[in-house]
Amino acid sequence: MGPATLLPTPPAVEATAGPPDGPTVASLAADALVDLPRLTDRLVQMILELEEPYDTIDVAELDRSVSENLRRSLTSLAHEIPVHVDCQRETARRRAEEGVPLASVLHAFRLGFTVIWDALMERATAAGEAGMHALLEGTGDIWRLIDTDCDVVAVEYQAMQAELARRNDQRRRLLVDALFDGRLAEWQGLRGTPRELGLPDRGPYVAVAAETKEPGHEALPGIERLLAQHGHRSVWRLGADEQVGVVALARGGQTAVADLRSALSERATGRVGLSAEYRDPRDTARSLASAALGRACLRAGTTGVAMADEDVLTALAVGSPELSSRFARVVLGPLLSLRPDERDRLLGTLDAWFAAGGSVKAAGAALSCHRNTVRNRLARVEQVSGRWLSDPRGACELYLAARITQVLDPEPGGVG
Repeated sequence: MGPATLLPTPPAVEATAGPPDGPTVASLAADALVDLPRLTDRLVQMILELEEPYDTIDVAELDRSVSENLRRSLTSLAHEIPVHVDCQRETARRRAEEGVPLASVLHAFRLGFTVIWDALMERATAAGEAGMHALLEGTGDIWRLIDTDCDVVAVEYQAMQAELARRNDQRRRLLVDALFDGRLAEWQGLRGTPRELGLPDRGPYVAVAAETKEPGHEALPGIERLLAQHGHRSVWRLGADEQVGVVALARGGQTAVADLRSALSERATGRVGLSAEYRDPRDTARSLASAALGRACLRAGTTGVAMADEDVLTALAVGSPELSSRFARVVLGPLLSLRPDERDRLLGTLDAWFAAGGSVKAAGAALSCHRNTVRNRLARVEQVSGRWLSDPRGACELYLAARITQVLDPEPGGVG
């Protein structure tokens, strides 16, 4: 962008009264109007030479706009009337839509007044001392015209920028909602592309679903910036009870997923679920549902990151909460009726035994009790539930029922 062009300083002339019938700024401007085509060509050439952002503007449209703005300014001076600024407003709005920087637009208008000043100066010089006197007398009117135009252009340009930002934000929200909610017909109707959301056209993507602690508060504060530092691009939507997003991995494979998981764990304020990798953006809604299922596999009230694929039985259970709650009541009904302290102790021991892969010794170490104590408690579970841990079916039912009490309600006895 070229430096701002200022109007030349008028030559010093003695401020004596001009001849009563001599030239005035109005007459000089009226004479310049006759030369409008040449002035237009000169100004268009100056703008294209000095302002690179105008290279993308249609030359015919630029010529029309320049001619109209020059005509209105010269007409205002010629008839000594306020300038009609609707043309300036239109130009400012159009240039904002075309992405021409405001500084370039204002510079183009100042170049316009340089062309006007040169045209008036040429005619004043030809008229001699009386012409220069008239130009000096009218300098204040010219500067007021410059200030008016530049003020109008700046205000209108900024207003249009704000409107464009609102439009872009609205379109972005529409695209995110259509993609995240699986409304593919709407996505196609909007001619949406992942690139409009800052994502590549194809994966690997991973969907993320994180629960919020408070409505409207991010579950993963600053996550988009953090992931960008790791080379992962992402787009997010914040709801009343969750923050969901799509992450475009910098590369595919377990290493990238592990890197993503580490970043999410760093910012997580509650439970976070991940989907498996996927390639087609049209699979986003299904992957978000999978991520929400993975989140539900974590015990309520805890903080962590999980995938449904890592605990398929639990994922199946939380995918149908009403049926799962009924199943847990059937399997653990008698046990859930025990005193809360005994109930929690037995369920905790059962959970530790499963977590230890069926090792009584390891479960005892985790619970800080003797392995015989673990055996006695497990025997009590079998006695009360009527299911045996040595029976694969009984062990499976007890495992699933115990997991359901953890993920569907924070209180072991609060299922259903």
